[in-house]
Amino acid sequence: MPTRSELNDKIRRIIADEGLEAESHGEDGLKLYFGSSAVVIETHEIGEGDSKRIAIEMSASLLSNVSITDELCRYVALEGLYLWGALRVYRNFGAPTTGTLALYYVLLGDFLDPPELLTALSMLALTADGEDDVLQKRFGGVRQRRDR
Repeated sequence: MPTRSELNDKIRRIIADEGLEAESHGEDGLKLYFGSSAVVIETHEIGEGDSKRIAIEMSASLLSNVSITDELCRYVALEGLYLWGALRVYRNFGAPTTGTLALYYVLLGDFLDPPELLTALSMLALTADGEDDVLQKRFGGVRQRRDR
């Protein structure tokens, strides 16, 4: 099983070998832009002892400053599960009635191969790129990124 550092290096190599452009994000994450969305890839250690694993979390912020309403929460809980990701709402600090709506997906990094990473990345990016427009019309908020 790779270390977190080895896995981060492997992810960077896979992205580079595919010819995708990525920028550093946070301590050791990556950010890639696709249409009107941006996907962040980060690794996290989960578990302890012999059950310790490394998770690869991919997330795409769809809308910021979205009002956290009962309707939004119901939508996230009942309809926010996609084949390639699930919706999550993060409250804004200091403004508990607004937040960020994001799409996320998690892979286990123990035996990561390029097709697994690239399929998850592309499907999450495509879903985010289409859903941000649909969700903005329904719930308001500000799209995270304009098309380049």
